[in-house]
Amino acid sequence: TAARGPDGSVVVRVPLIGTAIPDLSAITLVHSAGESVLTEVVATMVDRDHVAVAVWENGTQTVNSVIENRGEAAATPSPVRGVDWTKLNSCLAGAGISWAIIAVIGVVCAAACATVVACGSCIAVAAGFTSGTITGCVTKAWV
Repeated sequence: TAARGPDGSVVVRVPLIGTAIPDLSAITLVHSAGESVLTEVVATMVDRDHVAVAVWENGTQTVNSVIENRGEAAATPSPVRGVDWTKLNSCLAGAGISWAIIAVIGVVCAAACATVVACGSCIAVAAGFTSGTITGCVTKAWV
């Protein structure tokens, strides 16, 4: 899919079909202000309570971890200025997004969520959902 982000960026997302979590596993190209970033996210359910996530940005691996389901706290990354992750997680869960997807979004988008525009775009791109619901959740969780 291709879309224009709220900041004017162009986003092209290609899901990695055949992966364990196709809602998240994708290659995404974001072009903004003359710069392009290619991101690959691969998420795999290890078992019912564990999800493995690996992320590469422009060919360099930036994340390689296993996340355990411990309820909402498990999906909360390190504190980031601007986002109340508990509120964000609750809103996303209320929209029907699974704990595994919320946890991976937290890992992938923690740094981007220092600004509301980048946060909403990152979560929308990472989750592969329409940005309306996600942006609404980010707005509600913004502190």
